[in-house]
Amino acid sequence: MTNEIFSLLRCCKYYFYRKSYFSETGEDVVLKQYVDESPGRYVDIGAHHPIIGNNTFNLYIRGWSGVAVEPQTLYNLLWRTFRSRDILNNSPISSSKRVNFHYFTNSLLNTTNSKVANVHETERKLLRTESVNAITLESIMPAQLHPLENFVLSLDIEGSELDALTTLNWQTQKPRVILVECWEKPWLKGNKLNSFLSKKQYKLQAYTGLTSVFVAKEYLNSRITLKDRLSIATGEKK
Repeated sequence: MTNEIFSLLRCCKYYFYRKSYFSETGEDVVLKQYVDESPGRYVDIGAHHPIIGNNTFNLYIRGWSGVAVEPQTLYNLLWRTFRSRDILNNSPISSSKRVNFHYFTNSLLNTTNSKVANVHETERKLLRTESVNAITLESIMPAQLHPLENFVLSLDIEGSELDALTTLNWQTQKPRVILVECWEKPWLKGNKLNSFLSKKQYKLQAYTGLTSVFVAKEYLNSRITLKDRLSIATGEKK
């Protein structure tokens, strides 16, 4: 009970005496240049804590809303208290209908990825493993989503990001910006994540040391076109 009260008070501190940014390695700072000022939508996979170290809380306090996916229920009360506009889902994302979810003493390490779990388990951090039903990205994303729409997809699920991305309907569901946790340098030859998203017409725009930032090429091309038009218009005025 004491831990719950402490956690609530800590959230109040962050919520009412707000910092400008909240992400772990500056993801929300990078995001600013790829999203509009007007409120948009997001889907936050592996959302974990609703405020501290969260990639989408900066967007939330700017009027955005969306879906948060976090299999562990530890932060459910905090999500419902501080992010009431969001829909919270406690099912993991996977291409399999049922998966093993591994819980660790450090909840940031929780994962459905058995290889990652085995690495952490050797360090004696495993608490328990539960077999749970999983859902797909397609089922929680808007059925129709165009790259020019003000939309962000964030994935931080300890090694299962690529598997989750395969569950999206890439014909009709194309988020503007995709944040993906990536432990390897994404620009190196053979990086599976970069290769996959490049084929889906996304371009790597930044790497925070933890997260790769991919942006739809269609959106990037539209921005260049607009910039050129503005340059021409400015030139004409001169």
